[in-house]
Amino acid sequence: MDSVSDIDFSSLSQQVTQAAAAILAYCEQQSPDAKVVGLAFCPDEDVRSVYWVANTSEAVEEDPYSEFEFVDWPLSEDELGPMGSFDGDLGLTEIWDSVDSSGLDFEASFEVYQQVKAKCLEAIAEGLQRFRAASLQDQEDFALLVAIPDDDPSDTVHLVKQLNSEAVYQRYTEATGL
Repeated sequence: MDSVSDIDFSSLSQQVTQAAAAILAYCEQQSPDAKVVGLAFCPDEDVRSVYWVANTSEAVEEDPYSEFEFVDWPLSEDELGPMGSFDGDLGLTEIWDSVDSSGLDFEASFEVYQQVKAKCLEAIAEGLQRFRAASLQDQEDFALLVAIPDDDPSDTVHLVKQLNSEAVYQRYTEATGL
């Protein structure tokens, strides 16, 4: 690997699209009385694995402030049980193995790690955009989130705007004050 541009992130994006559709179907199967109104992909701090959570209309009705507090969302593998078709790796191991084996010194590798992390988050967002286009055409109020594990909320706000309707984006900014 000579540069970040040598890494193929398209597989990650495709796997996110497939995983999001499978997660929505799984939630509907496991909780048939719940109306799913939000899905968040939550990468770990290094963006080397991802877990998911989903929100329901009932949870939002009970506590409107919980609409964007994904840590409080009621549906997850922890709550519903293991989902055999979901692998939190989503191809991230292959991406990071190519970076780890590149032999870059720490100074150079820190910058590359930051670039790869950003590209992984972009690929996750692209996958969720494709999921929205394929599966959520009539659901403008469905919230898609990528919970970014760093201190810069502007990245999160950018992704909320990119992934959601203007109405969801406005509710998000009002609810979070961002």
